[in-house]
Amino acid sequence: MKKDAQIRIVVYAPGQPPEARTIDNKLSSMQEVVGGKIELFPLGEDEVLEGICNDEGLLEGLEFNRYIPYLQTIIAGTFYITASRGAEFRSLTPAEEARAMQLFARQEVIR
Repeated sequence: MKKDAQIRIVVYAPGQPPEARTIDNKLSSMQEVVGGKIELFPLGEDEVLEGICNDEGLLEGLEFNRYIPYLQTIIAGTFYITASRGAEFRSLTPAEEARAMQLFARQEVIR
């Protein structure tokens, strides 16, 4: 199957509500969103949605963003949610986008 040229994602920036965006489906665009090297993180039992954050966000002292309870960790800096098709990323469907907008919509105060 052909790789999507662009993908629809939901971006979570520190202190901001989630925002749906379309980006180019290439590494440089993904790195631009998170501000550095990317790291994937699981979204619980979900087998389709993927979280992508800055691999060194905590080490670089980026602003705390969201606490991920099932990973027992804090994501620092901007991260986003996308969907996968095997080893490739793909656009979120409208239903997946709506779910991704709610996953971490509640902003907790993290210090």
